[in-house]
Amino acid sequence: MIKVYFNYGLYNGCNYVRLWLPQKHNGFNGDWKEIGKTRSPHEAAQLMAESDVVVMHRLMTENQARVFSLVNKKKIVVDNDDTYKDPIGIKGRLRKFANQIDNNLSKFIKRADLVTVSTEFLKSEYEKINSNVVVLPNCVDPDDWQINKPLFKNKFRVGIIGSVAYDDFKICYDDLKRLGEEKDVEIVVLGDKKETASWKGIKCEYHPYVSFEKYPKVLNDLNLDIMAIPREDNYFNRCKSNLKFLEASMLEIPVLAQGFSDGNSPYQNPNDAQHMIIVYKNWYDAIMQAKQDREHLAKMAKGAKQYVLENYNIKTKAKLWKIQYLKLMI
Repeated sequence: MIKVYFNYGLYNGCNYVRLWLPQKHNGFNGDWKEIGKTRSPHEAAQLMAESDVVVMHRLMTENQARVFSLVNKKKIVVDNDDTYKDPIGIKGRLRKFANQIDNNLSKFIKRADLVTVSTEFLKSEYEKINSNVVVLPNCVDPDDWQINKPLFKNKFRVGIIGSVAYDDFKICYDDLKRLGEEKDVEIVVLGDKKETASWKGIKCEYHPYVSFEKYPKVLNDLNLDIMAIPREDNYFNRCKSNLKFLEASMLEIPVLAQGFSDGNSPYQNPNDAQHMIIVYKNWYDAIMQAKQDREHLAKMAKGAKQYVLENYNIKTKAKLWKIQYLKLMI
């Protein structure tokens, strides 16, 4: 049996999706012995030494660079589901940090035996520097997503979640401000505290972001009627995946997601798009119109959950990771 070791990156939310789920469902080893619980450096080093393939996610730190050099006689896979190349809006010291990350990624991607990504767009980008790039889609584990909605609510609750709350919502700032003034609409924001200043002028219910282990329950408890996913059309967002659609669908939250004029937003995969409402502009009208037909929203959300379970379920998709790693050994 092939022995695979996952070397985790800096962000636990990404580690959970890109590494823990395929690790757990394939019986591989990795920096997490249990969900969120890290192995000792000695144990990790020993398991890497015994492995045939070492998978390194988001090569961002000096420690990961050292690990890469130590395991260079193994088959090395670099995994990434995002990009730091030309990230819109990052300036100053963070801009320098982003450039450093992108330079590291490019260097290690070039040297990897295999590069795995979450989207076709990112695949096309990395194929410019490595000929062996495959898409392994972000998936969900149904066991981690349990619906238990509170029954009482007196307003139509519109969720703006995670990275959307950081900057992308600004493309529809006026629409959200107008929505927040509606008596029967509540804008619900789940995000980092540093983002709250950007929301000045928009009436909203704010919730601080939580660790990845708590996230499914917290998202469920927000009791949302829809999740709105506005995205600015830029390189950074074109490299993003459909993960927010997957998460919302597991809780039967209907999704209104950003469409780009050329059809290349993360949510415009033709099969995915059938299970959400694609919005190009005028978010106020789109949300108010959706609000008028809650029966359709509920039906769409149930269909979306079934679709996600059939197409993005790690229990049936985990074999895709093993297939790619086995090819490296031929």
